[in-house]
Formats: sequence, C-alpha cells, structure tokens
Amino acid sequence: LCISMDNTSITLTDPSTPTFTVALTLDPSSCGGSDGSITISGLVAGSTYDLGYDDDGTPVASAGLVADPSGEIVISGLDAGNYDNWSVNLSGCTGTSVTIITLTDPPAPTFTVALTLDPSSCGGSDGSITISGLVAGSTYDLGYDDDGTPVASAGLVADPSGEIVISGLDAGNYDNWSVNLSGCTGTSVTIITLTDPPTPIAPISGNDSSYCEGDLIASLTAISGFGGTLNWYDHSSLTTVLGSGPSFVPAGTLGTVIYYVNETSNGCVGPASSVIIDISECPIAELIPNVFTPNGDGINDILVFSRTGVDEQQGLIYNRWGELIFSWDQEISAWDGRNNAGEICPAGTYYYVFTVVTFSGQQIIYNGSITLER
Repeated sequence: LCISMDNTSITLTDPSTPTFTVALTLDPSSCGGSDGSITISGLVAGSTYDLGYDDDGTPVASAGLVADPSGEIVISGLDAGNYDNWSVNLSGCTGTSVTIITLTDPPAPTFTVALTLDPSSCGGSDGSITISGLVAGSTYDLGYDDDGTPVASAGLVADPSGEIVISGLDAGNYDNWSVNLSGCTGTSVTIITLTDPPTPIAPISGNDSSYCEGDLIASLTAISGFGGTLNWYDHSSLTTVLGSGPSFVPAGTLGTVIYYVNETSNGCVGPASSVIIDISECPIAELIPNVFTPNGDGINDILVFSRTGVDEQQGLIYNRWGELIFSWDQEISAWDGRNNAGEICPAGTYYYVFTVVTFSGQQIIYNGSITLER
C-alpha cells in the first residue's frame, strides 16, 4: 500500500464586506413634508442589497434594493430627522456605518409687521398693515387676530419688495401674526393698533337768550374746533338736522327751545353744545300821544304811534272835516305835522285811526283826537 501526502493549505474566504458612504441628497421641501432623500454610494452596480438604518431611533429595513449604474441607492420619501446606524448587506455580508445624516425642514419665514395707514374716517375701513421681509414672488398664507377674532388669508403673493399689504382694515388691535410658507410657519406677537381720526370737541356756541314775541331773533353762531361741518338740532337725540353751518336762525314761535350743535369731521361726530332760546308774550306797551308841537325846536316835533306785539300796523290822520290828510304803514309810524303832499298843517284838532294786527292775527283799531300846536 503506497500513500502520498501533500501539505498544501487551502483557504476559503467569504465575500468582502460591502463598503459604502452615506450622504444627504435632499432636505424636505416643506415643513412636515416627506420628500427628502439620502444616497448610499460606493456599491456594485446592478447588485442587490438589503439596507437597514434608524430613523430618529426607530429601526427601518429595506430589502432587495438594486444599485444603479453609478453604484448608488437613493432612499427617498424621508421627512426631517436624524438617520444613523447604517447597515448594507450583500450575499450575507454586512457593512456598517455610524454616519449621522440630518434632514432639515425649510426655515420658518421671518418677517416684520408695521402700521401703514390708519383709517381716514371714523368707522372707516381703509386702514392697512404691511408684512415685510418676505421672499418676493412667494405665496404665503397669513393669519392674525382682529380685536381677538381670528382672520385667515390664503394665497397672498409677496410683491417685488418682499411685502404683503393687508388693506381694508378698520380701527382696532391686530396681533398674533402667523406667516406660512411651504408648511413652515413663522409667528410674531407684535400688536398693531389702527386708530380712527380724533373726534371733534363740542363747538363753542352762543349764550342763552330771551325775546318777546315778534322781536327780531338773532342768529345762533358756533365755532368749530376741527374745521368740520356744524349741524344744528332742536332735540338732544340729535336725529333731525335743522340746518348746517356756523350760524342758524331759530324759529320765532312762542316757547322755550334748546338748540344743539355738534361738529362732524372725517366721519367722526363730536359731542353737542347747547343754547336756550325763550320767546314769550311780553307785556303790551302802547304809545298814542294826544298833543304834539311840530315847530322845529327839536322837542315833541314828531307824533309817534306805537304798540308792541304787532305784526302789521296802519295809521290814518283826518282833519275836522273828515278829510284824510296823512297815512302810514309799518315802515312809517310817525306824523310830522304835514299832509301827504308835504304841506304844513295848521294848528288845530285832528283825528286818527290806528289799526294793528297782532301776532295771533287779531285786528285792533284805535281812534281818537290829536291836538297840533305850533
């Protein structure tokens, strides 16, 4: 029996462990989005790998992934977070990496809020606020509180200056601002207060006045403080405007009336001031002399007939033969001793008929004699 011996050593070797690199490819395009990606490179093109990694500490396994012609595998559909503890398995051989890849959401918008324009009138809605510091041409969703009431405005595009102007605003407090771009929201607690124009003060009006019925009533006057429109009323409710302007002529009717005047400027209505006008039936005063001396000495040269509280009056003078020698109406209420032709009447006794119509429409006739002395 012949035996031959060979001491040759044969070593069997497992396939080499995959080597690879891990790199960030793309961050998510929006806050909360899941379109980020990570690339595994350095692999064998066309080979099939099983991958494993942690997504914010949660293990993730992906089997049967084929490397592209560049020897890369792209892991897509990723959200923001930390990805690590990488393992790549090829034919049962596993390579590892402790590389930490961090995917980050886009930054939240930063912005400033500023008052642009207060309302031009009380109760008006033409105020505006400007949001600035934005990306020109980008589309934003805005939110804010209007005196505590939430308001949302979507799809607003920043102008070439990176600004969005919110218009059509009334007076009030605007705060709790939020600006959203691609799901990322920036906030501001800036309080913007829009203010109506100032309210006018009560006008300076005249003094209270008393008149007798039939007196000439002086116009009421008022002075505005803001250059606005003055309106006059006869009731404290200020509902019915009697007239507008710096002056007003009161009614001449009997009684006491409180007139009110206020000022309106830029739609802002100020408080009213008031003035009291009292018109009374004053005591009747009658003057019907029975003698006068038209001799040119300046004493008792004119015979005056008068009565207060009348709306119309007429006088007639007759001689002793009943001939009408002189007459007058309300514009002329005196006799100078001449006839209607302008001739001097001789001394003697004359007779008058004095007719008046009171404010109430009553007609009263006075008649009697007059002695003319020279």
